[in-house]
Amino acid sequence: MSAPTTAQQDHLLVVQARSRRSVRWAGQTVAVIAAIVELIVPVAIASGVARVLDGAPVGMGVLVPMLAAIIGAGAFAAAQVVLLTRIAASEMHRLRLTVAARLVGLRPRTVEKLGVGEATALYSHYANELEPLLTADAIRRRTAVITVVGCLVLMVGFEWRLTLALLVALIVAGLIIGIVIKPVKERAAFGLNALAETAADIGEYLRSIRSATVYGLGASYRREFETRLAEVAVTERRVGHAQALVDLIVKTTSMLLLVALGALGMLLVSIDAMSVANLSGFLGALAILLAPAAKYAELIQQVRTAQAAQSRIEQLPSEAEPSSSAPVPAPTINRLEVTDAILEPADGAVVGPVSFSARAGDLVCLVGPSGAGKTTLLSAIAGFAPVTAGQMHIGGKDLPHWSPPELWRSIAYVEQGTPTLGATVRTFLTPDEANPPDETTLRTLLTAFNLDDRLGADGIESPLERAGTSLSGGERQRLSIVRALASDRPLLLLDEPTAHLDSHTETAVLEAIDQLRKDRLVIAATHSERLIQRADQVVQLDPGVTANRPTSDLDTNVAELLAATRPVTP
Repeated sequence: MSAPTTAQQDHLLVVQARSRRSVRWAGQTVAVIAAIVELIVPVAIASGVARVLDGAPVGMGVLVPMLAAIIGAGAFAAAQVVLLTRIAASEMHRLRLTVAARLVGLRPRTVEKLGVGEATALYSHYANELEPLLTADAIRRRTAVITVVGCLVLMVGFEWRLTLALLVALIVAGLIIGIVIKPVKERAAFGLNALAETAADIGEYLRSIRSATVYGLGASYRREFETRLAEVAVTERRVGHAQALVDLIVKTTSMLLLVALGALGMLLVSIDAMSVANLSGFLGALAILLAPAAKYAELIQQVRTAQAAQSRIEQLPSEAEPSSSAPVPAPTINRLEVTDAILEPADGAVVGPVSFSARAGDLVCLVGPSGAGKTTLLSAIAGFAPVTAGQMHIGGKDLPHWSPPELWRSIAYVEQGTPTLGATVRTFLTPDEANPPDETTLRTLLTAFNLDDRLGADGIESPLERAGTSLSGGERQRLSIVRALASDRPLLLLDEPTAHLDSHTETAVLEAIDQLRKDRLVIAATHSERLIQRADQVVQLDPGVTANRPTSDLDTNVAELLAATRPVTP
């Protein structure tokens, strides 16, 4: 069987969240039974009235059937609510997991384009809006239709002329409601987007809360929030106006139908064209019909909002790689060759051409001014940034021929941001659960980097706060380097590994890199002169010109080399 297309995968976003067919059928069956039992109520009322009119006393014989029908309808309605609530809860659980997995499966470049805050908002603001597309609400809509149709059938039996007038009124009201709620999807989408943007900005603000507080950015952010949320309020008012019109149409139509059809029924009774019993049953069925008809209009509006949210989530690319429970061994990588590689990380930006080669045991330093493309080159080696021209061979294999999981299993990456994901220090330092690092190496590195005392009595079992906020930037950086050096991965990519470190700690890190890079290839983007001096090769990046040569051939000191580079121009 061929793999599903992107459109099919997007459709599966909701389909995969649905319960098993047997569970859906059980929910639908209970809902249908509840609707049928509810339809028995007007029949029981009409039968009871007919018996009284025939001379039967108003006693248990008349009241028991009506009470039994009413109690039975209430019991099945309660059972329906309980079952549909369970179905809704389980499906929303799966839906949230599906959306979260979609987000976790995104590639770094996609997240950079989307924005961390926007991606988070897609989960927090959009996923919950999708519930009307799932089984429980679908059953409610179908049950509402079943109840309305059933009531109409009963009413035809009681009095076809009144039913025909009712049907015409319902069709006219339905057409008007359809016109009113048509723009709801577009308006809801605008409101959801604005809320998501606000949530994204709040997330970015909180991620930089210290600098934002120092620079007094709160006031400007609040003004931006006020402007955007004012737009949301306008949209919500417009959606509310549509809701008000629908409610006005539904309630007015309901009241007019009850009064007009009741009066017309009494006229028919007065001329002996209709019995009182049939009029009682007709009005009872009409009362039952109006509630699900109004509920159906409300559910359709919710569907419009859900469709707006679904269309936004479906814009996410399906990038998650199939996972396997079996551990993937780290491939052997003993050489890296980059030949005239050109990278285009964003519109108007070009890095390269870049050429250099290195083998296991080498330390290669990427140097150049900020914005020259050092991080982009690391991303390209990791398969995250596109190589638009030239070649990049890793371990003798062209980069496009590597499967992403296999390539990533060979890489230990130290980022500038240093996210410390993990419940404890141990979980953070052990990304490969099936192949944990050597305990002695871990503890030696923690001691060498002056982290063992900082972690306290719990040591490696110490809990990590979210984002590692209990640690300083330098401490988070050191933890990330420990994780990279203690792993068995043959390709180490280090992005400014010593940027947040004092001189003493930097020395310890550099010595650890020297000791542990045997049989490993280390590529470091850096401005550190001390790290550059230890390099076997320096790759200098600047606008479109790449110079690389062994450090032994450098005839200028490192400071002059860095000062000579030029910034990248768009």
